[in-house]
Amino acid sequence: MQDNNNKFFTIQEAADFLKVSKTSLRRWSNSGRLPSYRVGNRNERRFLLNDLLDFLSNSETTEPSSNASSRSHQTPTANQKTNASPHHISSYYHDETEQWYALAPYLAPHLNDKARTLYIHDSDTETITQQFLKHGYDPEALQRHKTLNLISSEQSYLLDGVFIPDRMLNFWQQHIGQAMMDGIEKILLTGEMGWALRGLPGSHLLCNYEIELDKFLKNFPMVTVVCQYPLKAFPGDIIFDSICAHPHLQVNDRLVSGIEI
Repeated sequence: MQDNNNKFFTIQEAADFLKVSKTSLRRWSNSGRLPSYRVGNRNERRFLLNDLLDFLSNSETTEPSSNASSRSHQTPTANQKTNASPHHISSYYHDETEQWYALAPYLAPHLNDKARTLYIHDSDTETITQQFLKHGYDPEALQRHKTLNLISSEQSYLLDGVFIPDRMLNFWQQHIGQAMMDGIEKILLTGEMGWALRGLPGSHLLCNYEIELDKFLKNFPMVTVVCQYPLKAFPGDIIFDSICAHPHLQVNDRLVSGIEI
């Protein structure tokens, strides 16, 4: 049986995922820039999901040019890598630095008087408070001004120790409705998804929930949702399912379109 962390892509699937040609993939593979593996009697190339995500995180998916300027290290904008307006995004990260760097373009424009952010954390309140402070935000002041609402996984996804997708969609609808009644023009809903690995009842419905959430969001164009997935914690099959369920993916400063399977 294939290991969950070793989800293989064919060369066509990898090209579609990275939005590049198969020729570029072969060139990068031959040069060692992107790892690949040979399988079967025909010795065909295969690419690991985690390698593709690492490649997105650490490289530009364009051919190098002698006239190319050096890569900017400024904080990315939410539309930096795609012309589409993203409303349902999955972000992927290896550590806290990558997590907050990927989240920055969404947090910044939603922490003001005309916007509201609801952040669901999978850690204790003290830890998430310190993380906000570390990255330049004052969570207590933001909560006093009702621009930020910190909620734990146990108060949302895992209420009563069970995950029920319809209940979670109702949870979002109630908070969106309240924000709209308060005159809020933009809403950010973001959650750390580590709760899904606890093995509690209903957790296996995560992918179905993400698909239904995407349909739900079409009724609320003022809402942006960012689902945060730590790559080191989740097995490859769940990461793959999350990629398929989200229209957009954020990996560090790269925002790319999802894939359809």
